[in-house]
Amino acid sequence: MSWLVLNEILGLAVVDLNFQKELLEHPLEAVEKKHFTLTALERKALAEIKADNIYQFTTRLLELLGNENVS
Repeated sequence: MSWLVLNEILGLAVVDLNFQKELLEHPLEAVEKKHFTLTALERKALAEIKADNIYQFTTRLLELLGNENVS
């Protein structure tokens, strides 16, 4: 996955409140349901994220992935 795809996921979460709710409750499942392609590292990161809002989610995602092989 690239930062472009991560931005697509986060952008979708901003405009689609149902997706945002799913993303916050079950991040990995929500992203896979929308057919985004993930690396093993990204799957692991999404499975670990616990957030109450999209800001916390984004912050945690950046902490977990940082510059890790995301082009």
